[in-house]
Amino acid sequence: MKTNNRHNDLECAPYCHNQGRAHACIGKFDEAIEFMKCALVLRQQHLGLQDPRVGHTLNSIGVIEGQMGLYNSAKEKFRHALQIFKEQDNSESNQLTCLQVAITNSNMGWVNYLQGNYDDAKKCLESALDIRKRFLLSEHPLIADSLNALGAIYQAQGQYQDATNVYREALTIRENTLPYHHPATANSYQSLGSVIFENGQYDEALVHYQKALDIFHQTLGTYHLAIAGSYKAIGSVFLEKGDYDTALKYYEKACKISSDILSDKHLTTIECYHYIGMVYERQERYDEAIKQYKTALERILSVVKVDHPSKAKIYSSLAGTYLLRRELFNSEKCLNKALEMQKKLYSNGHPDLVTTLSNMGVLYTYKNDQTSALRYFDEAVKMCNQCLKKNHPAMARIKFNIGELHVRSKKYDEALQNYLEALDIREAVVHPNDFGLADIHFQIGYVYFSQGRDLEAWEHWTKSKSIYAEHNSKTAQSAMERIIANLRCVS
Repeated sequence: MKTNNRHNDLECAPYCHNQGRAHACIGKFDEAIEFMKCALVLRQQHLGLQDPRVGHTLNSIGVIEGQMGLYNSAKEKFRHALQIFKEQDNSESNQLTCLQVAITNSNMGWVNYLQGNYDDAKKCLESALDIRKRFLLSEHPLIADSLNALGAIYQAQGQYQDATNVYREALTIRENTLPYHHPATANSYQSLGSVIFENGQYDEALVHYQKALDIFHQTLGTYHLAIAGSYKAIGSVFLEKGDYDTALKYYEKACKISSDILSDKHLTTIECYHYIGMVYERQERYDEAIKQYKTALERILSVVKVDHPSKAKIYSSLAGTYLLRRELFNSEKCLNKALEMQKKLYSNGHPDLVTTLSNMGVLYTYKNDQTSALRYFDEAVKMCNQCLKKNHPAMARIKFNIGELHVRSKKYDEALQNYLEALDIREAVVHPNDFGLADIHFQIGYVYFSQGRDLEAWEHWTKSKSIYAEHNSKTAQSAMERIIANLRCVS
């Protein structure tokens, strides 16, 4: 088009817009933004500032900025787009404009979700859903999309039953309206699997993930990014089940697909490196885990120049491995970087920030600085109550960590109180054979044993043993051996 001296013509705008979308799909976000901005300028010049196609381009730019972690800038684009669409004819007869408002509200909800602004996200997504219900058939795929997005909000807040309900509603719509084995139906199975996974029902989650994978295989072939996503989900199940070799196999398969289709510096591939590092950490292969995390960090730093959630997660994982090796200086350095980023990204709190604050408490527990540890734990508890719903598993983790702090200082009554609170929370939301429950029962048994209450210690160690017996993994076998030795002490 440039050779014909027509690169400033309006007809070039769709070309630039589509090039922007294509570059975004392969993770070339800077180039994508340049193409999109070119489309925006052309449309503003030829169509005026308030044309709906300008709003459409602003929406696309906002989505790319959201993927880049430029959340506030993305929201500015969405607000501008909303202003344009709302100044059009918004009568009931103008269905297209109203549906564009729904798309923009949905995009705004997505960015608020990424920021941890769950209440704001819910309002945006409910508004989008209301508009779609007004103009579309009751079982339209776009209504299923809105329901699935709402499910993610419920899930993030720990409202697992509500999440399951809307995920199932979305699945029903997709099964009734879309062709057999449609990828969107697979996405519903993936979403259902994720909430079941968070409930600790790993085998049932695996069934849903496998259904999603089977559909993706039939519709997309064996080498597609959706396949890589399924492999990562399945890998996470085996990671939590303690089957680390199988988890590693799935993560490596996901990594190869992502690297071949995108690049080894795409965020999707970098996430795979991160997961592989998590496997090495669980296997106590700490040098390899650190190397993997550093590779992921080096690559994300080269492609994402702003604070981004994935950067913070890698720093947090690296800090965790250093903590396990008792390299407290390195751990603190990484945790502070994660904390600094997350406080900028999540002004209203977020589960990732809750986890980092709790981990800071663990760090200071190991540094024997009880005052600082309790300060971070208190901040984590406050934020957990602020941004998550009651009985969220994150609160159980915090209470467990506080219990550990009190055990180290031999304050067994305080330790027991926190362990029992952790147990109550976790029992309310996870499967009875959840690994985390076994860990809590083990620690409660230890406290009772330290207090000379052998009968109670025997009771909780026996419960812990029965849970581990349900899992066929090296981690479970090692825990069983430890418990059997402890049970001999109270027999």
